[in-house]
Amino acid sequence: MKTSNIIILSAFVVAIIGLFVNAFQFKKIYLDTDWNDPYHNCVKLDIPHVQAVYFITKDNPKMWSADDIEITKGEKYIFATPDTSQFELIPTDSGLVVHTKVRHPKVFVILPELNRLEAGNRESIKVKGFTCDSLLLRSNSNSAITLENCNIHQLSVQNTGGRVAVEEENTVGYANIVLYNGTFTSDDIPYEAATCQADAESSVNLTGRSIRMFR
Repeated sequence: MKTSNIIILSAFVVAIIGLFVNAFQFKKIYLDTDWNDPYHNCVKLDIPHVQAVYFITKDNPKMWSADDIEITKGEKYIFATPDTSQFELIPTDSGLVVHTKVRHPKVFVILPELNRLEAGNRESIKVKGFTCDSLLLRSNSNSAITLENCNIHQLSVQNTGGRVAVEEENTVGYANIVLYNGTFTSDDIPYEAATCQADAESSVNLTGRSIRMFR
């Protein structure tokens, strides 16, 4: 057999072996992945036992989409994201401070309890599934916070230049809303009592039973 043919045949054999090795590795990754874990494609970091989260972003030129940051009720304290290099996590006595860069991958913060959340500088955060005796939301600098599937006895909102929305599937007992050039939106929520203080630059959007509860 000519030397050139031997080289070609050897290269072909090496390529076939490489394909089998790659297929085996992909199969192992597939079998080792827990596809029922919604955070299976994320790096998961343990975080301190906190009940408050503060997001800080510098020089963010545009609003993130509402599903970029999710704070979700869970049994453990976890910060999950595909790329942890885009964040700096600083535990403090009052809660977890999250410094983020201008552009970053999707973020999940999993906590058993939440009683305070602050968003600033065009951040968009969805809060899901919590049952709270009290919850304080602070939205600043064109940021947005949306409540989804939460049960809150006492809701306090301090909104300066941001947006806060309470969707219909939430249950809220008492609400105290303070707006300075901010926007508050409430779907059909049967509040037990609700108050709202808003300046002339603010916007309050109410529907259904929430209309008659605010004064």
